[in-house]
Amino acid sequence: RPLIVVPSRAGPIKVALMSSPELAIIVTSFQIPWHVRRVLESISVQQTARPIEVVVADDGSTDETRQMVAEFAATAAFPVRFVTHPHAGFHAARCRNEGVRHSTAPHLLFVDGDCLLPPDHVEQHLRNVRPTQVTCSYCVRMNHAVSQHVTLEAVRGGQFIQWTTPEQRSELRHMHFKSIWYSVIGHATKPALRSGDFGMARSDFERINGFDENFRGWGCEDDDFGRRLRGAGIRMISILNRTCVYHLWHPPAPT
Repeated sequence: RPLIVVPSRAGPIKVALMSSPELAIIVTSFQIPWHVRRVLESISVQQTARPIEVVVADDGSTDETRQMVAEFAATAAFPVRFVTHPHAGFHAARCRNEGVRHSTAPHLLFVDGDCLLPPDHVEQHLRNVRPTQVTCSYCVRMNHAVSQHVTLEAVRGGQFIQWTTPEQRSELRHMHFKSIWYSVIGHATKPALRSGDFGMARSDFERINGFDENFRGWGCEDDDFGRRLRGAGIRMISILNRTCVYHLWHPPAPT
């Protein structure tokens, strides 16, 4: 925990001890810098006093993503890292594993690079995440027209939260109650783990050796991950009654 020192004419002034991060937020990305910049902005305005770190785990973007992350990191109030590898098809499993390898915090939060966090999102996950328990949420899907209005100012002010419909909120409530029911009856594979937004202890991630990088292309790697968690006695709980993320529209990836 390095000491922050501010020089002055009278000598250095001891200001504060930098705390070790309590939570690492792993943000996956590929060729969507406009979206990732807004996701990072939503992280910067989180209403939490807990120290965090962020790793943007990139899948080999060749656009301005790296530069954009570097510019954001230069002024962020928390550590921000960017990791990438040569692109060889959609490889989310590798991105998430590399994000964890480049982080240090005891708790992990995985979010996709097109999903905005509401201001209390980090706190809601941390209040419920603990060893042998994974906190799961889902997204409100914004259409193209709504997504175009999501400026950085709208992210800072949280206006995007108000742009959801009653039908979207009702759907998330229904998903939450279904998750509770699946847990009560001890369903073998549900509630499903959806990789766009979930939190867990690093020790549990390491216990099952992370994501299987043999999975390529969209999907399946999170199904496998969830089943291995269950096999290790780690359960999934829904926090959709407390928080969700907001998915920014983009064209479907050719995968």
